[in-house]
Amino acid sequence: MTAETRKASEARAIAAVHALAADCRAQMGADGEHGTAVRWAVARRVMVAAAQAHLAAAGVEPIGDLFAPTPRGSDKVQLAALASAPLLRWPASEPTPSFAQLGAIYPELLAAAARKRSGAWFTPRSLAAPTAERVLRPLLAEQPLPRVCDPSVGSGAFLLAALDAIHAMAHADRAEIAAHCLRGRSEEHTSELQSPCNLVCRLLLEKKK
Repeated sequence: MTAETRKASEARAIAAVHALAADCRAQMGADGEHGTAVRWAVARRVMVAAAQAHLAAAGVEPIGDLFAPTPRGSDKVQLAALASAPLLRWPASEPTPSFAQLGAIYPELLAAAARKRSGAWFTPRSLAAPTAERVLRPLLAEQPLPRVCDPSVGSGAFLLAALDAIHAMAHADRAEIAAHCLRGRSEEHTSELQSPCNLVCRLLLEKKK
């Protein structure tokens, strides 16, 4: 796949996310007293549909809280909105977005108040990669496989960058790095499960190459 083809495919995937969200909001009605909860429910439905399609393409079973019917940490208003939100299916004619793309798109799907409250802002790879390399280089000089913990993991941008950096500098097996070196947690329950899914998908897809 050429760079231009890849870029066009990514643009189609992002457009499909927004189109799916717009259709879902139109069915529910995103305005009104509980508009913030509705947008949260729509964002979650879109994330789940896209994640399921992405995992299916990698031959991975969708498990974890991202796919749970009652997400941890949700309040009654959010759960009511989620219950009324239609289940979505990713359009078969469109390419699926990566988990990194989903992490970047997710804040855009939320109401501004919800983004501010949850701190739903995600780091682009262009920042995560050089930051991880700069931090890990001196640590790798002292120990072969340092442990990396991201306490606000989001979509896993820094953990993925750490995976790449440790692999490149220590020449360690990616599966070993992911299993023993990388840890993360997040209070944002929609993005929390994107990180391990992202790592699993990256490893499985690389094995298929």
